[in-house]
Amino acid sequence: MEEVYQDFFDVTTPENRFLSQDVAKKMNQLASGDIGIIEFEQIINEFSNNSYDEKQKDVLSGVIEMGRKIIASR
Repeated sequence: MEEVYQDFFDVTTPENRFLSQDVAKKMNQLASGDIGIIEFEQIINEFSNNSYDEKQKDVLSGVIEMGRKIIASR
């Protein structure tokens, strides 16, 4: 259901398991070089823009910082 909200209504619900799985997948893609930092940040920012939960937005902001650290450690 969470995936339907995200895909069809552009709504990211709080405590969203689909989001957690997708973020982990994107972080792995970033670490392996399958996507770049710009694409990664765009994806995470889209999730954040679609969220209405401030805690979730803070977490997603932290995810972007972790992504930058991944790139810096290469």
